[in-house]
Amino acid sequence: GAGSLGSRERRIGVAAALCFFTFATVYMTWPYAVNASSATAVGFDPFLQIWLSEWVQHAFVTNPGQLYSANIFYPFSLTLAYTDANIPGALAAFSIRILTGDPILTNSILVLASFVLAACGTFLLVRYVTGNQAVGVVAGLAYAFLPYRMVHLWHLNWLEGALLPWFAFALLRLLDRPEIGRAVAVGSLAAIITLVSFYFSLQLALVTLLVSASVWISRRTWPTFQFWRASALAAGVALAVAIPFLLPYLPVNAPQRLAPTLVDAPQYKALPASYLQLAPWDSPNALQSALGVRAAPNLSLTEVGQGTHADGHQHPEIVTEDALYPGLVVLIFAVAAVVLGRPRWLVASLLGIAIAAGVLSLGPTWGPHHAGNLSLPYAWLFDHVPFFRAMRVPA
Repeated sequence: GAGSLGSRERRIGVAAALCFFTFATVYMTWPYAVNASSATAVGFDPFLQIWLSEWVQHAFVTNPGQLYSANIFYPFSLTLAYTDANIPGALAAFSIRILTGDPILTNSILVLASFVLAACGTFLLVRYVTGNQAVGVVAGLAYAFLPYRMVHLWHLNWLEGALLPWFAFALLRLLDRPEIGRAVAVGSLAAIITLVSFYFSLQLALVTLLVSASVWISRRTWPTFQFWRASALAAGVALAVAIPFLLPYLPVNAPQRLAPTLVDAPQYKALPASYLQLAPWDSPNALQSALGVRAAPNLSLTEVGQGTHADGHQHPEIVTEDALYPGLVVLIFAVAAVVLGRPRWLVASLLGIAIAAGVLSLGPTWGPHHAGNLSLPYAWLFDHVPFFRAMRVPA
């Protein structure tokens, strides 16, 4: 494992990886970096994220008790709870906002930083499991620049799923040695990620349950008292941090009829073909074309409206939720890991997560959009599992 690497070698590896991933981010998102203060990704969501960040910062400075009474939709109350408030993202932006004095530049820095954060978290996770820094670099690039992440360039809260590999890294460390500090790290990350977007709470639950169950099954013993104590501490920290910020969401659903329904899910579900789709602006190379990979269809302007770019001009807004092709290199290494990877319990749990996530992404019914007739697990979970109703977009 990673223990075979010396502490100095690990520190140098992290520094080198950080520099490399920063360069890769600038290259892969070019020319975003040179327009960071004057432009956003095309679409409505960057301006929503900027407003959310500005309002949360304003409320914390002036009147924290009125955080959710945002300055929209008067005379309704608790209007910040009409969407994922992304309070952690707003607080992370606070110091950057003070330094730059520019909300657009602040948003751009956070968007670009999310790719570095995603790559570094995956690097640490994979290095911890394999003890191999080169493998960690490859995995970091693979996760950070998935087509799926690239098509969400305008969804800052979704890009902050960059914290998911950090959570998995913290969870594995806790399972290896259930100490207080590691439990606090797991609980804190769980709370932060949940407050970024409710979608992530289901992903955290899936990862935690399957990885934790598989490790204890592989050890052929019951969890120790130390593990249960650390788990209780992690859960307590997560609840203590998250619940005060989640409670305002409860009273806005019923009276204002904001409770989600399954109406949108069939439109935004993935299809099996989605796993062979690139971003709409990418063209498959010859090998990808031979494998059946294609660019995701570009929705027409009448379907999605227009986005206002920071230059003041109107541009078509590209909306696609199902560019899910992970890349041939990723698939080859994943197959190799399933066949040869160690430890086997971790391989089995990751494979289980992949299968479960794939099935859930297909939405409530099997079949074309709005025309499926075979019920899938998503439909039952939507009706019976807390927080699952927050997942309006299965893909």
